[in-house]
Amino acid sequence: MLSPLLALAAVLFYGGALVDPRGYSPIAKELAERYGLAVSIPIFNNDIAFVGCESDRLKLAGRAFPTVEKWVIAGHSMGGIGVMSE
Repeated sequence: MLSPLLALAAVLFYGGALVDPRGYSPIAKELAERYGLAVSIPIFNNDIAFVGCESDRLKLAGRAFPTVEKWVIAGHSMGGIGVMSE
């Protein structure tokens, strides 16, 4: 297994409105274990990602995973709206 802490690629994933971010942990685990990707799933107030637009979550994720050179940014449902501002 590749270590996500040394990953060169990563996924920043914004969850859907009112969805507990922990609900995405199975897919995050799969991406990390199978593909060696670092995965960041930010937590937002009231679990609503699109309210926190321009949140700099990508910069924060970059600090958490400094070896990452390429980011895939994705979102589920209303999280897709929030991710467009990154």
